[in-house]
Amino acid sequence: MRLVFLTLAWVGGVLYAASDPLSAFSLWIAAAVLAAILALLLRRFELVVMCAATLGILRFSIQPTFSAIAAFNDSGFVSLEGVIAAEPDQRDSGVQLRLAVDTVSRRGETQSINGMVLVIAPRHFDGEFGSRIRAAGVLETPSSGDLFSYSDYLARADIFSLMPRAQVTLLAQPTGWSFRANLIAYKQGAEIAVVQHLPEPYASLLTGILLGDDKGLSPEVRDSFAETGAAHVIAISGFNMAILGGFVSRLLHRVRIKVGLRAAISVTVIIVYALFVGASPGVMRAAFMTSLVFVAEALRRKTYQPASLAFAVLVLSALDPLILWDVGFQLSVFAVLGLALFARPFAAFHDRLFSGLPRPLKPVSALLRESVAVGLAALMFTLPLSALHFGRLSPAVLIVNALIVPVQPAVMLFGGLGLLFAAFIPVLAALPFWLVMLPLAWTTGIVRLFAQLPDHTVYPAPGWIAGAFAVIITVAIVRVVRPEWIEAVKQKSPFRRAVYGVLIASGLLFTLAVLVWVSRPDGLLHLWFFDFASSTVLIQTPQGAHILIDGGAYPSRLLTAVGDRLPFYDRSIELQFITQPDSALISALPAFYERYQPELTILNGDIGGDDALQPLEERLDLWLKRQAIPGEVFQTADGVAMRVVSAASQPIDTVSSDAAYDAQALVLEARYRGVNVLFTGELSIEGQRALMTGGTLSFASILQIPRGASSVLVEGFATAVSPSIAVAQNDTLRRSRSPALDAMTGFPQVYRTDQVGTIHVYTDGSTIWIEGERAPTPS
Repeated sequence: MRLVFLTLAWVGGVLYAASDPLSAFSLWIAAAVLAAILALLLRRFELVVMCAATLGILRFSIQPTFSAIAAFNDSGFVSLEGVIAAEPDQRDSGVQLRLAVDTVSRRGETQSINGMVLVIAPRHFDGEFGSRIRAAGVLETPSSGDLFSYSDYLARADIFSLMPRAQVTLLAQPTGWSFRANLIAYKQGAEIAVVQHLPEPYASLLTGILLGDDKGLSPEVRDSFAETGAAHVIAISGFNMAILGGFVSRLLHRVRIKVGLRAAISVTVIIVYALFVGASPGVMRAAFMTSLVFVAEALRRKTYQPASLAFAVLVLSALDPLILWDVGFQLSVFAVLGLALFARPFAAFHDRLFSGLPRPLKPVSALLRESVAVGLAALMFTLPLSALHFGRLSPAVLIVNALIVPVQPAVMLFGGLGLLFAAFIPVLAALPFWLVMLPLAWTTGIVRLFAQLPDHTVYPAPGWIAGAFAVIITVAIVRVVRPEWIEAVKQKSPFRRAVYGVLIASGLLFTLAVLVWVSRPDGLLHLWFFDFASSTVLIQTPQGAHILIDGGAYPSRLLTAVGDRLPFYDRSIELQFITQPDSALISALPAFYERYQPELTILNGDIGGDDALQPLEERLDLWLKRQAIPGEVFQTADGVAMRVVSAASQPIDTVSSDAAYDAQALVLEARYRGVNVLFTGELSIEGQRALMTGGTLSFASILQIPRGASSVLVEGFATAVSPSIAVAQNDTLRRSRSPALDAMTGFPQVYRTDQVGTIHVYTDGSTIWIEGERAPTPS
């Protein structure tokens, strides 16, 4: 326990120095010298604790709070040169680059300088870790708000300057061998393997769990995990590390590797894994803790985990005291503390609760025992801490975690096997990836189900949260226990173990077969008008062919929307329409085409000339494409006809004006038996008049309300089409182009994506069913 007291004193010194840095800096000198002298002379532990506190004050006092490059913040246009110091972070809005700057130029003057800057590059930037670049733009001071301080967040990485909307030039690619660059390359290869075999949101969820990279999750899925208190699942934790280390250790034990060598290999795997996923504070804490478990095993003694946790906190905060304010780090620390103090009692309670189970069911109970105990133990401390930080608490958090935590070992096991096979036996990789879809689908299904329930979120007062902490800590002190990180496997005969293995594998394969069966086409025509883009529509024909119109500007949202609706084994789009060369409508497609392949793409204009669309042009060069021809009809085998009502009669490209885009936007008609749907995209008033005078406009059962730059309908257009149902899509990127209220009058039924979310229409060719994917929101 002495190490725990020393760590608490150290942390207390750091917090004191942060609360009053000026007085703390003058205090630490006298206090540290006095405490050190008395500790040496009197050899009293209390004085050693005092010395630890003063050292904590010293460490925080010398922490940099400013960088030389920050002197150029908010001072106009500058040009920076430097090296990318971390893996580029691809986001929907651009690529985040952590740039180690060595040269700055302003007003014709160039000087050498040192400092880190967060640069936001265009999404098509293709640099990598170690690349030398030039970034031009305006340096800004990161914002600091009441609920979240972006400046404090970046300061923990020694970043005090931000350059959004930067003009980035690649000067040189990295040369030579780099250990970290190779780790990043291996990680990226693993991510590619995952996305090649799994649809969204399962691919991003698995990369979050296995690789610590959850940026591909759409906002809807991420919010669902946050609202239900399950966000810890998509972050690497001590639990993940324990599963990894335990699997390696047991495998080496099976092949009779000596305990010392077994511990060394297990620790090496854990450290490499921690570096592999980015070496964030939470990951390094988990690596420290789990490594100590195997070191202790080699030394033939048990690890007292509160002391091990204290050691990890002491080392990591000595390297960077600012991690003590990192919410993720705090949650990780308290999660492991919960594991250390409550895992064994929960496991014992589980044994008593299910002691009366029939013998055939006991192996299943034993399989779930540790997972349930670990999950509930971690929640004991993280739940009140989350409520304290975020000011909200979902009543469903215990139920959700009780349902999803037990399947996480299966996610780690099958996901890890999938990555292993993808690296060495690619032909076998599909099976474990398909099997991991079962626990992933269960996890996302439970989280989404509870996220859709009526909002009964509790907003507890800080005093109540502090009281909950006090009660939990009191119980912990009364019942200090040591957790069981890896459950001892009961001795069973090889025959019985093989029988249980065959039964479990058969159950998984049967469930997989059921999923394939229920994902078959149902004989109806389905259309989804998405709520994140103005013209993006997914069509599924009665026999399962898929047609996509545009794609929007948000890759993660498009991938999740399509992945939710296509069978997990289907990675092709039979027909893709691009209505006009506008990056706001199609810039998400390059990332989409990394997962799905279009068999034929129909263009309406030239997409060349825009840097933002260059990746799309390169992708389309790999597949069959051609320009739209007015009057052309694309017929599917199951009776769905896609007709090009109108297309560009004059050349348009990426340098054309919005008016030119909208006047010649691609207009399509989908017809199935007695139902036809008119897709008008961003057709302007001029384009609507041209349709009416050209004689190509016909009656439609369903109309996609056009959303040109004017956002209104020309007089007589609604009468000419006479739809029974009108759909209004709203683009979250360009709200100024949302259909005006005047454009949504005069129709029998109007459905708006800003009110009901994504709109799902399905028909058998005579009857039309339509539904929104969330409860209506009043306008």
